[in-house]
Amino acid sequence: MYPRIRCWAVQEGASVQDSPYANKTSGWIKVEATVNAPNINTTQADLEKHAKDRKYFPQRLNTFILASQASKDLAEKYLDEALIEAREIIVKGTTTSRLGSCCEIREIKVNFYADGSMGVGLLEPDEHYSEVGGRFEQVKKFN
Repeated sequence: MYPRIRCWAVQEGASVQDSPYANKTSGWIKVEATVNAPNINTTQADLEKHAKDRKYFPQRLNTFILASQASKDLAEKYLDEALIEAREIIVKGTTTSRLGSCCEIREIKVNFYADGSMGVGLLEPDEHYSEVGGRFEQVKKFN
């Protein structure tokens, strides 16, 4: 659907799966639409507590992709957008987001680049960094 993504995580046969805690209900999906990742410098346990306290679900990779494309259309920036200049990735001041999707036993962190491609890396549950946050989604029921 978005050919510019060019990322292993969305290729056929990729082993990325939603967390068992991912949203399994229907309704409108509300997401945190900030370009830079919210909930910075948190571990997986920190994010799970935050989600439980607020009745959120960890954001799924598919939701992140759709929200990023909407952000680009509406705000002219992808979520967690890093610049690419002269084939060099400029990451200073940019963020990545831990999601509720995983590859084998590791969580994934994602970001988009200004050219529409997407980067995916792996994190251990206890890893945390000042430039890595976490994103959530919330289900709003149909009336």
